Amino acid sequence: MVVQRAGADDEVRAVLLTPRPLDADQARDWGLIAEVVEDEAVLARATAIAEQLAAGPSRAYGEAKRLLRTGWNESPENISRDEADTIARLLAGPEASARVERFLSRS
Repeated sequence: MVVQRAGADDEVRAVLLTPRPLDADQARDWGLIAEVVEDEAVLARATAIAEQLAAGPSRAYGEAKRLLRTGWNESPENISRDEADTIARLLAGPEASARVERFLSRS
């Protein structure tokens, strides 16, 4: 559980064990969310993030999410090995090759 990894200090326990609300700024400060935007900017910001993700290396994003999920239950040695294997596999794949070619063609 994320709270266990975070060390669950008294303030975290208070939010989890009482009906005390957690506001957006506090959630961001605790690392539970990445950013806070004003209500009127939510759709534009969500669209920008979606476009950025859609244009990016989707397989690498998927592998990063997998590593984040599985890392909580593994030893540091297993995590490091899995990360290294994943990076090597992705670098040998078509997404990385296409991005390297695009980068090199800019020079």
